[in-house]
Formats: sequence, C-alpha cells, structure tokens
Amino acid sequence: VYHISFESPVAKVYSPLFIRCCAKQYNLRVTARAIKRRQSQRRSSQQKTKTIMSYTLSPGAIPDVEPQVEAPDEWRQNLSVRMICPDCKEDPPNLVEDPQAADVICEDCGMVLSQRGIDQRAEWRTFANDDQGNDDPSRVGEGPNLLLNGSQLQTNIAFGDGSLRSKELHRAQSKANADKGNKNLLQAFKQIGAYCDSYDLPNVVADAAKHIFKDAEDSKNFKGKSTEAIIAGCIFIACRRNKVPRTFREIYDMTHVSKKEIGRTFKLLESMLAKQDKQSGGKAKVIGNGVVGIHEAYQGTVTTNPDELCSRFCAQLGM
Repeated sequence: VYHISFESPVAKVYSPLFIRCCAKQYNLRVTARAIKRRQSQRRSSQQKTKTIMSYTLSPGAIPDVEPQVEAPDEWRQNLSVRMICPDCKEDPPNLVEDPQAADVICEDCGMVLSQRGIDQRAEWRTFANDDQGNDDPSRVGEGPNLLLNGSQLQTNIAFGDGSLRSKELHRAQSKANADKGNKNLLQAFKQIGAYCDSYDLPNVVADAAKHIFKDAEDSKNFKGKSTEAIIAGCIFIACRRNKVPRTFREIYDMTHVSKKEIGRTFKLLESMLAKQDKQSGGKAKVIGNGVVGIHEAYQGTVTTNPDELCSRFCAQLGM
C-alpha cells in the first residue's frame, strides 16, 4: 500500500512582487508583514517534493524499490569559449599554432586569428626568432650533474651584443666562477662519450666509465698519470662489468694507448675500487647535492671467456 503526500502550497512559490501586483489588480489588502511571512516561507526551486511510502510486507521480505533518477535538464547553456575562423566559419574549426611565431592560423583559408600570443605553460618552450641568429635559447637550464663538483648554480654573463665591455665581463665572471676540477671532468666525460659512440658501446658502459673516472679523480692516487690511460682503463673495466667485454687490442685501437699502459692502469683502478669497497663496508654514501645512494659491492673483474667474444666476431664476419 503506497501513501503519497505532497507539500506544495502554491502561495509559497510566488515572489513578493507578484503578490503585490495581484493584490493591486484585485484590490486586495496586503500588508508588509504578510509579504515578509510569505517570503520567508518560500521554497527554493531546487527543493523537490517528498514522497512517503509505507509497505505491507511479509516477515523477512525485502522491498524492491527502484532508485529514483532525476531527469536531465532539457536545455543547458554552453559556456565553453571556442575560437572559430570568421572567414570560412568552419565548425569544428581547423586551427593550428605556429610554435616559432606564436600565431594561431586557420588551415582551411590561411587566416591568422591571433599574433604573438603569450604562452602560459611551463618555460620549456621557446620562440626561435625572438633573438638574433634564429637559434633556440632555452630559458630552462638542465638539472645538476651528480658527477661534477659543487652545486653548479653559478651565473654566467652573456655577450650576445658583441660589445667589448660585455666580453670582458663574461671573461672575468668565467675566471671567478670557473672550477678547474669540473673543467677536467667535463673534458674527460666528453672524450669517454666520443669513444663509446665511435665503437657502438651502450650508454650503460659510458655511464659506468664516467663514474669510475670520477672516483679515480677524487682518490688523488693518479696524479701524474696520463688522462688517456685512465680513460682507457675505465672503459675496459666498464665493459667487463656490464657483460660487453673488449680485448686490450680493441681498447688500443679505440684510445691509441699502448696495451702495456692499459694493463698497468687497469690494475691500479681495480685496487682502488676494491679499497673503496672495503672502506665503505656496503653502507650508503652521499653521491652529490644531498643525494644518497647505496654503494654497490665491487666484486672485481674476471678474465674474458672466448665464448663471450665468438658471437660478436662471427657477427662482424657475417657468419
């Protein structure tokens, strides 16, 4: 049995202005107190009628009541702002953005709808023709390199105008903030990357060789040693540790360092890495700029097996 009751007095939905107009038309006596009372008792348009249902069910039965779904609005105003070409009036519009000139162009008729727009996104994107030379000056610098010393947050003075005064300021600033240690490291890292790229070695080998070279520079045990020999030894150890072994002859062809010198440097580097592992004891160590990494135990390198080289040599011979 369903009992439905509605709570909808008609007078409560009328506004005070409507009541005044009706009272004036029919010469009714309306007081300000009555209008105020009706105004306070009005229901909002969002308030829905209440339905009260009572059920007569057998014990243990569950009522099957369908959920009441509100009907969607028949009409709703579209408040989204859309840019449509006023010339061809194509809908949907076929618009493209020129990343260099920051213009919005219609692809159908070629009309420029907006010029020199301001990019509100992150500063990863630049307009190439803003500066002379049509280069692409990035306004966001690269992240700090953990293999270099210091915070690397120094300021550089540019001399793009070509004046002598700017050139002198740039030179003085570079001398004041230059780190000789970082300069040598950057040159060595660049050389390691060039060697690995020329012989198609994977990036993991180049990164491992750079880490070993950084440890060798920090240990201060290779003063007076040739940088080329240290680089050759680092690449040789990195190849063995990453399962891409190379022979002394191949390292000699790559770096033009004698096999005897490569062998000496290789032994010194292995003893240095084993000593560092013994001192650290497998504990965490600071890599740089507050970044803490777990020190991996150095297990040493083993002699290259012939089967590790046969597959590569057969591939080079086309077998």
